[in-house]
Amino acid sequence: MKYVIWIVLIFATAVAISSAAHNTGYVLLVYPPYRIELSLNFFVLLLLLFAFAAYHLTRLIMMVANLPKHARSYRLQRAAEKTAASSESTK
Repeated sequence: MKYVIWIVLIFATAVAISSAAHNTGYVLLVYPPYRIELSLNFFVLLLLLFAFAAYHLTRLIMMVANLPKHARSYRLQRAAEKTAASSESTK
């Protein structure tokens, strides 16, 4: 089943690339007094890159937010290990 999914994914990618190669559409962004005209393919690529960056930035922020909790649990674990090691050495 895994191979079937990979084959379908490869064919879907080939169709997407073929369709994108023949696309003549464009996107017009207007913010007075500025106008930006981009090809549709480039705009889709920028959207994908933005989604990728936003996902990883969100994960980074969540990791940084959880860092104190992980540090606290690490310190408690190390203290427990030191206590266990010192109690074993005194026996």
